[in-house]
Amino acid sequence: MEKFKGTVIEYSKISGFGFIRPDIEHGEEFNPNVFVHMTALASAGIDDLQPGDRLSYARHEQKLPRSPKIHVAADLIEIVQEG
Repeated sequence: MEKFKGTVIEYSKISGFGFIRPDIEHGEEFNPNVFVHMTALASAGIDDLQPGDRLSYARHEQKLPRSPKIHVAADLIEIVQEG
């Protein structure tokens, strides 16, 4: 499963979801924001996210009722320690 990296742009622990801005990779000109849900974080042992946190993650596309397909961070979520 391919892993991606990105930066948390917002996350609400109360709502239980947020969004990651993916790094532009592989020659892509645009990469849509990725939805992240608290259940994916919990399975990775992550309790909370802050704007600016760097993550690596696997993603898949999901179709939700009344919305277009979105990218969802689903597996292999890890905090990236850069430095």
